[in-house]
Amino acid sequence: MFLLIFTAILNIFIGKKDFSKIIFFNKISKMYIAPLNLQGRADIIQAYIRQHGFATLVSTHQNQLFTTHTPLHWVDKDGKQWLYGHIARANEQVEHIIHRAKATAIFMHSHAYISSSWYDHVNVPTWNYMAVHVHGQLEALDESATIEGLHHLVSQYEDPNQKHFAIAQMTESNFKAHLRGLCGFRLEVQKTEASWKLSQNRDDKNHATIIQKLRERGDELSAAIADEMEKMRPQTPK
Repeated sequence: MFLLIFTAILNIFIGKKDFSKIIFFNKISKMYIAPLNLQGRADIIQAYIRQHGFATLVSTHQNQLFTTHTPLHWVDKDGKQWLYGHIARANEQVEHIIHRAKATAIFMHSHAYISSSWYDHVNVPTWNYMAVHVHGQLEALDESATIEGLHHLVSQYEDPNQKHFAIAQMTESNFKAHLRGLCGFRLEVQKTEASWKLSQNRDDKNHATIIQKLRERGDELSAAIADEMEKMRPQTPK
C-alpha cells in the first residue's frame, strides 16, 4: 500500500495529474494461466522457444503500444538469459528499442479446436494450445552483435544437407547495404510464463478420444497437439 501511495505522489509530482494515466510501478505484465495448465519446466519452455522462434514482439513507450512479428533466438550470456533478434530500421518500434522499453515476446505455434461432440457428455467446445510469454527490457545491439545474431539465425534455420544460403555468399557491399536497414536488439529475460492447455481436466476416456479425433483430422497443428497431450498423459496400450 505504501508503494502505491508513494508512486501516485511521485507521478503527480512529475506532472501526471491525470489519475487515469498514473503509472504504478508494482504492475507487471501477466498472462492468464489456469493452475492445471501451468508449464513450469524451464527446459521445456526454452526448447519450445528454440523450436518455434517466430514471435510477436509487443512493447510500450510513451503511451504507445507497438507490435512486430519477428524471429527471436534464446541465448545464455553474461550470467543472464536473452532473446536476440532484429527488425527493420524503418519500423517505429526501433524507438522503443533505443529507449530500452519494456516488452513481451509471445511464442505460440500449436493450437487446435476441440469439439465438445467428442465427449461422452454434454459440454462446451474449447481450444487447446501451448503459448509462452517472455517479459523483459529491450536493448539495442551494436553492429558486431547484430551480425553475430544474423549468422546464428541463418545457421539455425538453413538446412546444411540441401542447397542453402550463407551470409558469406554475399559481397561485402551488398551485405553492408542490407545491414544498414536493420536494427539489432536483445530482450533481457526477466520473467517467463507458459500455458500448456491440453485437456488436463478431462478423464482418461475423454482425453483418449480427443487425441484420436485430433489425429483423424490429419493436419499438422492438430497432430502436434495430440502428440503433446500424449506426452503429458501417455495412453495405455489396448
